[in-house]
Amino acid sequence: KEWIVSHEHLVIKEKSKMFSPGNLRAVNENEEYDKVVAGWIKKGYTLRYTGGLVPDVGQIFIKGHGVLSNIGSKSHKCKLRALYEAAAVGFLIERAGGRSVTNGKKSLMEFEITSYDDRLSFAVGSAEEIENLTHLF
Repeated sequence: KEWIVSHEHLVIKEKSKMFSPGNLRAVNENEEYDKVVAGWIKKGYTLRYTGGLVPDVGQIFIKGHGVLSNIGSKSHKCKLRALYEAAAVGFLIERAGGRSVTNGKKSLMEFEITSYDDRLSFAVGSAEEIENLTHLF
């Protein structure tokens, strides 16, 4: 069987009007995350959320813009793992011109993985949107 390239040279634009808010239950305890999500809604951003990392990130690549956030709280911890999910997505998004951010306001590529099961808050997508989210980390 052959691989078929459906889109060549995928590029993530700096600005976006599409958001995928993962772990949305965390807004109950994380006031800043709640403000960010409410701001996206107030600005008329398009909500794109399937509950799955791959389809939501795939949409960012196909549309060429967007932001996916996965923010945790005390009661609603993040489920996505750094090694298998977050780092891989961050690598691909950054190679396409987007940005990623995680603990300490650094790129996912700078996060030191210490365990197979490390889980973390992170966001990936269009650079301008990621810049607007860095205060959450």
